[in-house]
Amino acid sequence: MQKQYLRRHSTSTLWGIFLLTWAILISPWLFTACAPFGGLTTGSATPTSAVEPGSNLPSPTPQSLQNLLQTEQVLLMTPHPLRDLYSLARRLKLHTPAPIPHVGRTTPPNEHVGQEDAFWLSNLETRRYTRIHAKLVSVTPHVYMYVQDGQSANLAALQSSANTFETQIYPTDRATYGSEWSPGIDSDVHLTILNAVGLGRGVGGYFSSEDEYPTSVNPYSNEREMFYVSLEGTIPGSADYNSTLAHEFQHMIHWYQHPVDLSWTNEGMSVLAQHINGYSSGGVEQSFLQQPDTQLNDWTDNMTMALAHYGAGYLFMDYFAEHYGGYAILKELLRDPTSPPVNFDHVLARHGYQDRFNDVIEKWY
Repeated sequence: MQKQYLRRHSTSTLWGIFLLTWAILISPWLFTACAPFGGLTTGSATPTSAVEPGSNLPSPTPQSLQNLLQTEQVLLMTPHPLRDLYSLARRLKLHTPAPIPHVGRTTPPNEHVGQEDAFWLSNLETRRYTRIHAKLVSVTPHVYMYVQDGQSANLAALQSSANTFETQIYPTDRATYGSEWSPGIDSDVHLTILNAVGLGRGVGGYFSSEDEYPTSVNPYSNEREMFYVSLEGTIPGSADYNSTLAHEFQHMIHWYQHPVDLSWTNEGMSVLAQHINGYSSGGVEQSFLQQPDTQLNDWTDNMTMALAHYGAGYLFMDYFAEHYGGYAILKELLRDPTSPPVNFDHVLARHGYQDRFNDVIEKWY
């Protein structure tokens, strides 16, 4: 899912992909809980004349395999531009020639423990938004930790996880994958972690790129660098909770470093982030080993079947890093503007390897 993280059973396997993580690339958001603008619908197509019975239709022109492969290579080498949401909002929603600012504010908010703030919360199961309020319970140099009003949480455990994120996860993920957008849309170096209920069945947490846009572009944006953790699926202070933080922070970095990407690489890197930070992968590799025919460069919205895809992406990214330059090579993959498999080929070539993506696949399998 590119950007929903699945809750674990007591057996430490994930159940239950922005997108959230079921991140669908053609969508404007990493997670596609609903359309960014209500009321935009696709009009009916104008009917055309039917082909008269007995009409002589032209036969398809045969093409050689070489031509097809050349066409495929051209398509792969052509960068895929992002949908320009600012331009769409300006022309179709605001009807103004004036450019839309990319930040929601120009000075940091200077938040303090005890303050209350309102947030939009998405339920990934029902695809509905709810307006909630939450209290800021902990502040570190890079974290605002919030808890939804009316929900109980162990504050000492939350502080422990905030400290773990600050001292371990934050520097480790950044060293491996690069930086998130900072100071970002809110001109604040702090990330917001919202602990809440109602994220949807099986959802342990998610990152949504919706929050990286001003409300003039997406009315449900919280205009923060943030991710969400379910109080129904994880226990603050636990290894599983901290693992979720490592997973979702990678998604935040990935969105900024390489927004045009496929779910299998994004999710593979997020599960790998768990491993690099010293946490369990949740057993997703076993799901893949039980279904070894799972296609690596594919994804599914089916939560049960997605486990094998998580496992495939994780094992491949780990193999690639271990055999071709170490974890530092992952940051290079994200810096390359092309999509897989071309960015893999570029990085391999820069490091002097003769292997290309297809060779790595064959050796990995």
